[in-house]
Amino acid sequence: MELDGTGSRDPEGEPLTYRWALVSKPQGSAAEIGDPTSPTAWFTADAEGIYRVRLVVSDGTNYSRPAGARINVLYGRLSNPVSSDDYRPVARWGNSYLAVNGAGKKLLYLEGNAYQRGYAEGRLCARSVYRMTHDFVFNIVGEMLPTVGIDLDPQTLQDLLRFLWPLLQLIATANVDAVPREFVDEMRGMADACREQGFDVSFQDVLTLNLGFDVLESVFVGFAAIFCNEFAVAGDATRGRGVFHGRDFMFPTGGGVFSDEALLMVHRTESGYPLIASAAPGFVGVPTALNSRGVSCGMDMVASVLSRPIITGEGSLLLCRKAVQFGGTLEEAVALIRDSDRAVPWLYLIADGKTGRAAVLETTASSLAPPEDRFQAYLSRFLAGLLQALFPWLYASENPTRATGGQGTPPAPYSTDLLAALGGGSGVPDQSGVMVRDMTYTDPPGLVELIRRAEENGNPALGQILPLQDESYPDLVAMTNHYILPWKAITYPSLRDEKGDSIWRYQTMLQLLREGYGRINRLRAMWIIDFLNP
Repeated sequence: MELDGTGSRDPEGEPLTYRWALVSKPQGSAAEIGDPTSPTAWFTADAEGIYRVRLVVSDGTNYSRPAGARINVLYGRLSNPVSSDDYRPVARWGNSYLAVNGAGKKLLYLEGNAYQRGYAEGRLCARSVYRMTHDFVFNIVGEMLPTVGIDLDPQTLQDLLRFLWPLLQLIATANVDAVPREFVDEMRGMADACREQGFDVSFQDVLTLNLGFDVLESVFVGFAAIFCNEFAVAGDATRGRGVFHGRDFMFPTGGGVFSDEALLMVHRTESGYPLIASAAPGFVGVPTALNSRGVSCGMDMVASVLSRPIITGEGSLLLCRKAVQFGGTLEEAVALIRDSDRAVPWLYLIADGKTGRAAVLETTASSLAPPEDRFQAYLSRFLAGLLQALFPWLYASENPTRATGGQGTPPAPYSTDLLAALGGGSGVPDQSGVMVRDMTYTDPPGLVELIRRAEENGNPALGQILPLQDESYPDLVAMTNHYILPWKAITYPSLRDEKGDSIWRYQTMLQLLREGYGRINRLRAMWIIDFLNP
């Protein structure tokens, strides 16, 4: 709470001194006046209830009568309140359905094998899939170009997008063999159903929507824009020792398309674990999701020079889906991402609701060349995808209505080093471009001292190049759009405004988490992650 006493005046024009006091506060509050002798003071309201503030000013001889203010603080009043759970089906296809609640929010329930679930999504949400694969993709590229210094007039922009779209489709299709078969079948089912409904949506359109962010960032590292914030708290940080994973969405909405079409999506899969995601029709991958075992995952963009061009691997949205669908524990979910083929850097936050543990995966490319026989794999993957895109009739048709691969993708094995990192081991190993920053990680004392000395000597830039975690709580972890681990941070030693913005968001969110530590419940967690609104 900001307190302003600059309206005080002395009749003779003498300078004034100020004395602020917190006369009363709610039970359990530890609030204190900050800078109590300044014309503008402040305090942090750390509990609900009534706060009474008093100000007395003096000209050195006489004192004013006390001026007071009564402040009633209420938490849990969200600008975007929790939507009601009164969903009613409005359309069905087999056992799948689209439902809407009293507030107009949508929920899509999908059941069956991969192709059947994709087909049901295309059948129930054909127009939405079309908007996401056409309007959203075109609009979001146009919205992102100015953020990387490319500002074009509307006509030139349209010409560029018409050129880029086939190129993006070509690159995405060239990477199709890196995508798990189950997800490919889901995309094919979706495209087939949309076309039957009269919407011109191809398999390549859906694939490009799901791999597009990775394709763009693999071509130009500047596309790693400053999008999204996340945290996880558990144990003593919460009221009742719960687990809360907060994640917001900052990325452009593509002319309002994503915000119009976003919904809750429930997958009752035949392999892995059922999951619920916040996404939009067309996304087979997910930006954030939670499975029936209590494992959640979300990702944020980050920049690094350790990127692999063109050959994008599985793609971040699909990796998030894979980690949640097939990861029954924190270790399994981490291993699925660590052991994947990745081309571009991302940050992933994974939380385990059963154990109360969470970790941030600070990643770069899994390798700077394709896996296996590097040149041969690169060439064969690109040419195979290119041939499939140009001459699809050369490939034998498959029976898409059959369930794919009995057990789906099994959880990857996880190593002793990984378990040690998650359990608070002293070292943080880099395995296939993945470093795990779990809740027990603390800033290296030597780095803290180095940055402190640099700041004392008038060089604050080092703290921006190597940002600190700046907290040592054993049950909290947070991320925005920059690396915390110094071994990753040095791969993109940027001093750009975007880096400063990411650090500011991290510190602002972290301050709210500190202030609420020990009292964070569901509503307060939602209030904290909503910190950028409006």
